[in-house]
Parts: sequence; C-alpha cells; structure tokens
Amino acid sequence: MQVLPSELVDAIIDHLDSDTQALAICGLVHSEWLSRSRFHLFSTIQFCPWRVKSFFDITCSNLCTFNGYIKRVEIDDSQCRTHLKSVDCQQTFFQMMTSAEFPSDLQVESIQVRNFDWTTLSLPEQQQLRLSLARFKMLRRLEFLGIAFHDLREFTRVISSFPILQHLSLHVGFSKYSDFIIASVSDFSLPQGITSVELGSEESNPVFLRLLLGPTAPLGLRRLALKNTQLQDLQLIRDVLATHSKNMEYIYIDCKANTVPNVEEFMACYEVGTLKNIRSLHLDNIKLCSKSLPLFVEGLPTLQSHLASSCHTCRM
Repeated sequence: MQVLPSELVDAIIDHLDSDTQALAICGLVHSEWLSRSRFHLFSTIQFCPWRVKSFFDITCSNLCTFNGYIKRVEIDDSQCRTHLKSVDCQQTFFQMMTSAEFPSDLQVESIQVRNFDWTTLSLPEQQQLRLSLARFKMLRRLEFLGIAFHDLREFTRVISSFPILQHLSLHVGFSKYSDFIIASVSDFSLPQGITSVELGSEESNPVFLRLLLGPTAPLGLRRLALKNTQLQDLQLIRDVLATHSKNMEYIYIDCKANTVPNVEEFMACYEVGTLKNIRSLHLDNIKLCSKSLPLFVEGLPTLQSHLASSCHTCRM
C-alpha cells in the first residue's frame, strides 16, 4: 500500500477544517491522522451557554483525550434557548460558567464572550463569575463583544485575573455617564503584558484610549486596531501613538461612516516620523488625495504593507 507523504496528508486534513464529519472520520482512519484532525475539531469550541456545563463535564472525565487541543472558547449569551422547556436550555452564561467544573489540564488561550450584560449581576455574583473565569490561567487573548459594565471597576478586576494576558478586543458599553467614566480613568490600569488592543465601540473608545496613556499604561503595545473612530478621537490617537511609537508595528483605523476625515487631518493627528517600526497600516473611510498620500507613506520607511481599502479618493 502506497503511503502519502505526511505533508500532503496534513494539507488534505487542513482543507477539511470546516467539515466536522469528515474530520471525525479522518481521526478514526489512522492514528497518525488523529492529532491533525483533533486540532481542527477542538481548537475552537463554539457553544451556547446551555451547552457549557455538559461539555466541561465531558472534559473532566478521565477518559477524555482531547483537552490538550482546546485553545479557544466562544460563548454567546444571546443564544439561550428560552423557548424550550428544559431548565438547562434556559441557563445563562453566568449560571453555566459558575456551575461548570473545569479540568486541571485545560489550556485555553483565547476566550470570546458576546452579548452579556454584567450589570444584571449582584456584587457577589460578579465576584463568583470573575473567579470562574480566572480558572483559565493560560489565557492570552480576551474578547468582550457586546458586553455591558457599570463602569471600569469590574472590567479591570476581570482582566487582572489573567496574569499572561496579551490581547484585548473590546466592544463594550457602560451604564454610567461617559463623563464619569472618563474622569475615573486615572484610578485604573491595563495589565502590563498587553501588546495588542482592538477597540470598536463609539462610546467606549475614548475611555480605553485614555487607559493606554499615562505612567501605568502597558509599555509593550505593538498592535492597535480602532473601529468607529470619530474626529474627536484623533487627538487621543495622536497621544497613544506618540506614547507607544517605539514598539508600534500594526495600525488599523476605521472611521465612523458619517465622519470621514481627509488624509491631511489624519496626518496631523501624529508625527509620522516617530513610528520607527511600523510594518502595516490599514485605513478605512478616510479621504485620500493623490498629492498627500505619497508624502504620508514616505514618512514611514519601515512600512511593509500599506492597505487603504473602502476609502474616499479625491483628485488634485
């Protein structure tokens, strides 16, 4: 029987990354195919809250052999099956996370939580949920999408639970007034290990940009992605890029659809020459003029990838 080279077998299995049935069959065909198949089957687990407890009950079993492949968990609290009679199907993210038992050998590095209102929890419940999340000791990437907090207090308590956290994706809102949140920024800080930040909320972008400034800001920020950027944010962007110019390698800025600055306004938001190590620049919804854009790019000698998509162009 002719044996295919292992590189070719891996390429074939990689091609089946979204076909769970085919991957399961591959894992049964040959022991050498098992590791590659399980990587695609279990590296990212997506489930509704009502499935969390039963899934982790399986991972706690002595017979479970796929724990080491789980690297990313995605949970959407809006997917509770409230229309079903089963009590388990009506459980929320909080109820399932605090009742589930996690195996000691679990090495999840990335968690995404979507559509959860933290403000509905009492103080003891907030602490209980925070302690449950802290069990993911290997977490390096945390994504909060559509999450509501009262203020920065509980948010900073949550992220400080992860000692080796490196990336934050934050699309969150606050129940308290923006002026109050901004005034309290100096009382809080982000973990020093943060190297990558993605912000996407028109309401909270100014808050988190301010957390990237000051004496307690992370010192090694290399990647910054901003969505729903407004004109009034440009000065904050300038300050953040000036603070982190030494290490910054990747910048993505998408301006709000009804707020489209021209490239001169964007260039004015920071001194281009200070970005010594920039490798990739992606601009969306910014007016690009034929004369000013080359000058803008020439000021970035280390730029390896210049991507300006969905931009408005004008001739001069």
